Amino acid sequence: MDRTLRRIDALRLEGGVAQNLSQVLRELLPLDEERRVECRVYVAFAARAASDPSLAAIQKETQAQLLDGLTETLLRARADGLADGLNPPLDPPVDARLLLAVADGLVFDAVSEPDRLPPDQLTGLLERYLARLLPTGQAPSPGSHAR
Repeated sequence: MDRTLRRIDALRLEGGVAQNLSQVLRELLPLDEERRVECRVYVAFAARAASDPSLAAIQKETQAQLLDGLTETLLRARADGLADGLNPPLDPPVDARLLLAVADGLVFDAVSEPDRLPPDQLTGLLERYLARLLPTGQAPSPGSHAR
């Protein structure tokens, strides 16, 4: 997960909030060989962390870093008025956790059945969720690849 966090830190986030969220969350998904390997390791690590307190501490810290970054981005979206009129209203800490849960679910499904969820479908599902979360934020259109 360290490599993933380094890649996220190195991203040039110059787009709108939804595009930036898409860029960050795509780094978590198995969209190429390097990330497929990382995702398989992540799923195995998470399974072990469920029963190993020392690994659970590492998992908790990694999740906290990701949640903090996602929460900060969603707070910015709310401050920029991108969440005005949403029902239910945007709740950055809660919605950050939901975003991470969606990404984790996509990772788990893609690792479990890689042929069933190719990269274009993974990004399409992610973008669909982002469009529902921030409909006024103009999430990237399906198939666009902000990189």
